[in-house]
Amino acid sequence: MRSGRWWHRPGARILLADAGWAVAVAGVLLPWTVMSLADIRQPAGWAATVVAAVATLHASLVLRRRNPLAGYAVACLAMLALVLAPFGEIMDHPSGGMPRLPMLFVPSSATFLPVLYSACAGARRRLPVVAALVVAAAGVGLAAVRIGRVTPPGYPVWQYRVYLTLALLLAVTAAWGLGLSRMVLVRREAERRTEATAAATRAERSRIARDMHDVVAHSLAVIVRQAEGGAMVATRAPDRAVTVLQAIADVGRGALDDMRGLLGVLRGPDPGPDSVPAPGRRRDDPDTEVPASLVDLLPTLERARGAGLGVAATEYGERYDLGRAGELAVHHLIQEALTNTIKHVGPGAHARIVLDWLPTALVVEVHDDGGVRGGQHPPVPGSGAGLRGLGERISAVGGGLAAGPRDGGFAVRAVLPRRGGTRGAGERA
Repeated sequence: MRSGRWWHRPGARILLADAGWAVAVAGVLLPWTVMSLADIRQPAGWAATVVAAVATLHASLVLRRRNPLAGYAVACLAMLALVLAPFGEIMDHPSGGMPRLPMLFVPSSATFLPVLYSACAGARRRLPVVAALVVAAAGVGLAAVRIGRVTPPGYPVWQYRVYLTLALLLAVTAAWGLGLSRMVLVRREAERRTEATAAATRAERSRIARDMHDVVAHSLAVIVRQAEGGAMVATRAPDRAVTVLQAIADVGRGALDDMRGLLGVLRGPDPGPDSVPAPGRRRDDPDTEVPASLVDLLPTLERARGAGLGVAATEYGERYDLGRAGELAVHHLIQEALTNTIKHVGPGAHARIVLDWLPTALVVEVHDDGGVRGGQHPPVPGSGAGLRGLGERISAVGGGLAAGPRDGGFAVRAVLPRRGGTRGAGERA
């Protein structure tokens, strides 16, 4: 479901956005920088170095979010070159002014501050943040020593150096502090999403455990009735006892397959006692019963249509037995997908449900058209726990789930393996 166009990929979109931002900053600062450099004289070799350093500073903005530490390292090297560059002699400078201009004062040097901010904001650990501050502070000290050699008339050397150092430290510390605050906020948000995902997983496992009652209770009831009847049949008609025993074995085997699938999910770490909806009820609507079999899909579709969603359902092939757990998984997938379309796209959207009964597996797909938003399907809020829960259910019956944007909308596709034992096509939804 991924687009083949490279600029549609998340990393490429970030890179393009930062490149556009770098161009905008260059449009503001570069004209002033060019005018500043045009008014000074420098040794020929250093003039090319200063131009290269300025270009490198602006280029480092492109890596601001894609690779912030690499961008910061590049910006530091460029700033070091500007600090070490010989001071330019200002041509036609009025008397009483500063006859030489430190290259650190060119306007493009200001691009170092957002690069420093991004290096701190994008860090995953505190060590790179502390290292960024140490490097920046060392650069400020070196700049203060170098630039302090050029003192405007009327200023004591020590006073000028103190003022200069404080001004540079204030700018660097402000950028660093804002980046650190952003990093802390991002980390807390990531922890919150992780906890929400873990809680949703525990709730889903607990809900699957409740579903086990629905899956097994009917089978055990049939087994008990068959066994009770078999005891009488064995005494009155021994030849029919084999049929009864075979029926008991078939029902028990099906229930055992369903239990194994559900228990596979429940073996995860730290299931936790969470409050979840009652067996056979939807998480988003506890008053809505989960249909008992695939022939009862019509009420689900009618509820979606009543909410303003256009729904079309198509079915191919001959139905066969998926087991109780498989049918519950299919119903949960369709209900969740339609509910998400209603919530995130809104009335007026159209969704298409396809059930393709292949010889070895059932393929279920729910695809919406994105509604009136022109194909921009909004991301699922939070951490995507709903899709994660669907994946748990489909995995419990040995299937696989894929979901993502497609053709201007959003598609959810699941493949559930055939358990065995065909049955009639039955009533179509």
